[in-house]
Amino acid sequence: MIGVAWMLAALAAWLVLIRLWQHWAHPHPEWARKLLHIGVGMVGFGFPFVINSRLPVWITCTVAALAMLALRLAGPLRRGLGVVLANVNRVSLGEFYFLLGLPALFTLAQGGALYGTALAILTFADSAAALVGTFYGRHRFGTHPEAKSLEGSLAFFAVSFVACLIGLTQNSVGVPEAVLASLAVSALMALLEAVTGHGLDNLLLPVCSYLLLRSVAGLDAGALAVACLTAFVIVAGVVPWKLVLRDKKAIDHPALNPPATLEKLEGEEQVSV
Repeated sequence: MIGVAWMLAALAAWLVLIRLWQHWAHPHPEWARKLLHIGVGMVGFGFPFVINSRLPVWITCTVAALAMLALRLAGPLRRGLGVVLANVNRVSLGEFYFLLGLPALFTLAQGGALYGTALAILTFADSAAALVGTFYGRHRFGTHPEAKSLEGSLAFFAVSFVACLIGLTQNSVGVPEAVLASLAVSALMALLEAVTGHGLDNLLLPVCSYLLLRSVAGLDAGALAVACLTAFVIVAGVVPWKLVLRDKKAIDHPALNPPATLEKLEGEEQVSV
């Protein structure tokens, strides 16, 4: 249980640091949320070294989820550390899905080599998609405030590809095979991220990416070429149906219209953390 305490303490310290930075610098709310997202992911990377057992991992994530719930619901906490979670203009349960997807991934992977690859996709590719889409997204799809962007999806694909390539080559997969497998997995995961909302991708991405990586890791180049082609055909088939591109002006741009939640919450009660 010492490992559980260390992991929870690390996450709490990271949350306090984010809140202090948010209080002093007043960044766009998406920065704070994604820094927390990355912090949870970094705790997940530490599980195989600090805990390396399924039950303590589930306990850690359950306690963290209950703490996140308290930060959302309890008034004084919500106006303090909870601003990190609440200060966005959309309904999202992403932190809870993350804390469900993380132990589910650990249970499936048992802390193996592909565990880190799947977690990297969720931690870094998903964060890249959100930040690039928020600040640089011009070709947007979906409905506000759940709208996403082509630029964000491409950022997700690029970061995911690098994570998969590194993970697969470290898992004794040849470079040509790793490139083909990474293209296929990254394309499908970018599509999954694009079509899911309310933070559900935080549960689906780690589980689905791990299962896909495990499935393709042992295939030869010919089979991987077919898998890669199939993945891009699926993406090309879904894009015209689901991802209807819109002009930038058709949807409010979140980077240009940050919510006033931070100022509102801080105005209700001055909190020093």
